[in-house]
Amino acid sequence: MWGTMRALRSFKMRLSTPILALLALSLPACDQQKADVAKPEVIQLTKGAARINCTKAGSTELVAIPNVAEDALHALLEDCVVSDLTIFYEGEIDQAFVQMLTHFDTAIWPINSRTLFIDSPGGDVEAAIAAGDVMAKHPWTVFVSKLGESQLVLDGNAPTSRCYSACVFVLAAASERKAIGKVGVHRVFPEGSAAQTTSDLDAQLAQITAAQKSYMQKNGVNPSIVDDMMTIPSTDIRILTHEELDRYGLGSKNAAQLDVTRLDLERRCGADFVQRKVHVSQLIESECNTDERATALNVAAFQKCANTIIREHGFPDVKCPKDGPELYEW
Repeated sequence: MWGTMRALRSFKMRLSTPILALLALSLPACDQQKADVAKPEVIQLTKGAARINCTKAGSTELVAIPNVAEDALHALLEDCVVSDLTIFYEGEIDQAFVQMLTHFDTAIWPINSRTLFIDSPGGDVEAAIAAGDVMAKHPWTVFVSKLGESQLVLDGNAPTSRCYSACVFVLAAASERKAIGKVGVHRVFPEGSAAQTTSDLDAQLAQITAAQKSYMQKNGVNPSIVDDMMTIPSTDIRILTHEELDRYGLGSKNAAQLDVTRLDLERRCGADFVQRKVHVSQLIESECNTDERATALNVAAFQKCANTIIREHGFPDVKCPKDGPELYEW
């Protein structure tokens, strides 16, 4: 598949509750907000490690990506199918991380879904916001998790993955978020600042925090999280509970992204379609057994109940058959 695309390059060559005791295992990397300067192209992942799913002949393997230059990515993944893109990243957020996401965003490769598993102590806030802006162009699902960690947690083990400080800005841009590991925040540290008093520092940080609040707000996150971050010393970390994540708007769903998706759906399928779809979801939640511990017999009963509701409300819809709630199979 990838081989047939090389000819096109000349036309377009541009992609659990937190465990406080585990904090001692990994110190957070200080967030750095740098002055706006022209940045040279970065091609090496020196502060982190990335792996990507590669499907060949029906089987999937993980391929390490040490070099994020576009030609290197094309050569490395030449024979792969990555329509369901999954990236595993461990390390700091920097410009190389941004460039990797940018190449996958602008590439001619056919990508239907995008998933990021991340384990990061933080890094460069400016780079994290740039990465978030790239991710916001498409629906991304972000797991705060290492490879295979969800199963370890189900088996009773404590998670060791984390998304600290600058990483939270990457998490904010996701359409769907799954925090299996810990999410932590602290104040921005202005690297290279000439501030000598708290007043000097406050004035310097005022513009930075305003930009961060604007970024959070456009991603459906309560900008008050930025004010709360500024109360935590940059040498410390505050772990957010799942209740706090929900309260800030950093829970499983990105409210802003959902609104954009809904508007697109209304334009294509009509307001009545969207209202029926929302109503169906509410009815399934209230009238069908959604207990995750249900037996196989109860699962079949749930699916029958859900399918009945879906059909009674006119789905699959003739105009938009692929956009409505999917029927369950058993």
